[in-house]
Amino acid sequence: MVYRYQELLREDRDVGGKLADLRVSPRRMLPFAVAALGLTLFAISGLIHDWIRVVPLVFGCAVALGMPVQFVRERRIVLRWSSAVGTVLSRWKTGRRYQVRIKYAFRAADQQIYIGQASGGAGLPMHGATLAVIYSSDNPSRSLPLSRFLFYEFSYSPQFLAVDATLDMSANRGQPL
Repeated sequence: MVYRYQELLREDRDVGGKLADLRVSPRRMLPFAVAALGLTLFAISGLIHDWIRVVPLVFGCAVALGMPVQFVRERRIVLRWSSAVGTVLSRWKTGRRYQVRIKYAFRAADQQIYIGQASGGAGLPMHGATLAVIYSSDNPSRSLPLSRFLFYEFSYSPQFLAVDATLDMSANRGQPL
């Protein structure tokens, strides 16, 4: 079934080159800011004595329950992660305002093709575009596009720049270029 997507996969040397130098680190502010927002809305709902208090209460509870689920999902991937270049197979609007969903495919290190889905804002790539995918080496079916991580950030840190700089310095006998 997955092999029908094989000819739809695209290679992108720019994205693939950046993925080779990817480093992961936990984010510090965003999870706490979102959790604080949820708790604030939860507290505000206690102060309002109208039917409208249901809205911040529901939103606060959704954030309070959704954030741990997202954290566990990301943590499972990041514990033993690999990266691949994926291709967006389809993109469609959900029933919500500005909310879109994509279906993407990527080839993992075991040369198998895996399919994933992600939802988010209008910033998700269009049909046929390539994207960076982070997946679990243990279970490649657990994957997320690079842009969908909330609790971890990935930075491009070329490891060869420092080596090249020291070689240049030693060639010029310590004199800057």
